[in-house]
This record gives sequence, structure tokens and C-alpha cells, in this order.
Amino acid sequence: MFGSTILDVAVGLILIYLILSLISSAIQEYVAGILRARANTLVDGMKELLQDEQLMKDLYAHPLINGLYRGSSFDEAVTLKSLPSYIPSSAFSLALLDLVVKGRDHQSAIQAGPEARVVTIDSIRSQITRLGNDRVQRAVLSALDAAQGDLATAQANIEQWFNNAMDRVSGWYKKKTQMWVFVIGLSLVIFADVDTIAIARRLYTDPAQRSAVVAIAGGITAKDTVEGSNAAKLTADKLKGLGLPLAWENVHVAAFPPTSDEMIVIGKHTWKALFGWLLTAFAISLGASFWFDALSKIMMIRGAMKPPTPTNDGASNGPKSVAPVTAAASVTVTNRPSQASAAVTPGALSSAPPPADFHPQAWESGHPEAGII
Repeated sequence: MFGSTILDVAVGLILIYLILSLISSAIQEYVAGILRARANTLVDGMKELLQDEQLMKDLYAHPLINGLYRGSSFDEAVTLKSLPSYIPSSAFSLALLDLVVKGRDHQSAIQAGPEARVVTIDSIRSQITRLGNDRVQRAVLSALDAAQGDLATAQANIEQWFNNAMDRVSGWYKKKTQMWVFVIGLSLVIFADVDTIAIARRLYTDPAQRSAVVAIAGGITAKDTVEGSNAAKLTADKLKGLGLPLAWENVHVAAFPPTSDEMIVIGKHTWKALFGWLLTAFAISLGASFWFDALSKIMMIRGAMKPPTPTNDGASNGPKSVAPVTAAASVTVTNRPSQASAAVTPGALSSAPPPADFHPQAWESGHPEAGII
């Protein structure tokens, strides 16, 4: 019985963390979209990879990459706030090799006609100094050497170089996202007065409220959670009437600004709840996917601990486990930018299969817990 009570309290806390994580992530994604955080992170990653701002601008201006954004150049795209959130590795590789062989002048009519140089292993090696960047030239030559004369393999090696760099960029974006989710989550926690310790105490001492919260957690279905924001709204609406210690229930302010006595009460409550607020905010920063997975496992354990149910003939059925609520069936991240790339933007995803050269970059996937997110 004691173990079951602890599990039920854990289910209630996880449910609250899940709701707040979904809300915080939605707010973070909205702010990131306004600030063009993904596109700016990609620019930082390209600068780090190439160590040459002009070469980076020339790559962005190449027709293979220019088609991913509005504007005819990098600087114009910055002005229009239309820089892409994602660059396919194949486009990067082809554009870079094209710059090596045909030069960095995209307006050259000679290099855009039938007499233009053909990109081959020999032409790349002979024209490599056109890049004017020893670091990138060394990387391209290494890709050629490893390819042993095969152009497709050389291109694949350059793509892998690019993808490795983007994996590092994923880590940058994930750290930034976690920080912002924590800040947003802490703001929500203070506003709603979500004190982990106070809520755990209430759930532990009140069986009726504990049972009601567990029932809500068990009732989360795929239909309810097709979109994270809808799941948060539906479940938060159900939690409103449970009487949990939320929304500064012990603090009453008659008017604004508060009186001196009311300020004393607010100060005492803040000091008492501060540690519980921080616990809640740290839990939120772990992300919604983490809490969906945790809820699934807790519900499985709880179901396995249920006593056998007697049947009409006096026999007993074995323990029945509760079907797990998986993250895949519960959350659909719907924050994807408008570019026809792997970037994440608000809206539904296309049902068409991705191209063969598609390489997703975790930092632009929209999962705050994967890099974002």
C-alpha cells in the first residue's frame, strides 16, 4: 500500500511536469521562431566550420543554397530575415566543389554556359587554390585522397565532414534551448505557484485528490495528445478542479499595489516555496519527451503492482499491466519552419517520403530535449 501511494504521488508530479514542459516548449519554440534562433545557429556553425566569413557568404549565394531562402545574397537574406534553418549536406558538398572548379563569381556567364569546367577529381585538385582558404582546401583534398579517384565518394566524404560539424551545432542549440526552457518554466512556475514539495505533500495526504490525478494520467490517449499544446490545455483544464496547492492559494491580495501586510505574506510564501519552485523548474527543463517516457514506465509498474481481480467463479486473474503511454503516440512536435527542408516549423508535416540524401540535423528538429529541441 505504501509503495502504491508513492507511485501515485510520482504519477501526479510527472503529469504536472509534463503539462508545464509542453507549455514551456511551445513558448520557447515561438520565441525561437521570432528571433530566427535556428537560422542564426546554423550561421554560427558555418562560420566555425569554414573560418572564412566571405566563403560562407559565397556558399549561401550559390544557386544550390540560395534557393532555400528569399533574397539574392547572404546580406539581403539577413535583411529579410529569411536565412534557412537547414542546409542539406548534398547541397553544401556540391556547392563547395562547384566554387572550387568554376570560381566564386556566381555572375560569370562563362562559368554558367556549356563551356564551363566540369567538376572532376582532377579539376578539383588543380583548381583547389581558388578557395583561398587553407583550412577548407585541406579538408577537400583529404576527402579526395580518401575517395581514391571516385567523385561520388569524395562528395560523400565532404557531406560527412559537414554533418559532423552540424552534430556539434546540435549540441549548441540543445544547450541554448534547455536554458530558455528553464527560464520560461521558472517564470510559469512562479506565476502559477507550482511548488513540487507542497503538491507532493497534498497528494500524499489526500487519497481522493491522488486518485483523481492518477485517473487523469491514465486517461491520456493518443486522441488527446495529437499535439503537445492541445494535450497541455486538455489536461490542465482537468487539473483545475482538483484542489491542488496552485495559484498562490494561501496568498490574497485585495488590490494593486499590495499593502505592506500583504507584501509580508507574499515574501513569506516566496521564501517557503522557493526550493519547490526550483525543483519544478529543473524538472521542466528535462523536456516533455522525458516525462512522457517516465509516465509510461511508472504506469506500467503501477499496473503490475495491482492485486489480482477476482472473477465470478471465484478464480483470480493475473496482474494486468496498463498499456504504456509512449512518447511517439502522445506527442507530435509541430514546430517547423516554412522552408522545404528538414527544418521544424508550425504546421503539419508532409506525407511525402524524404529524399535519399536527406540527413536530419537534431539541432533543427524542434525537440528542446534533443537540440531542440
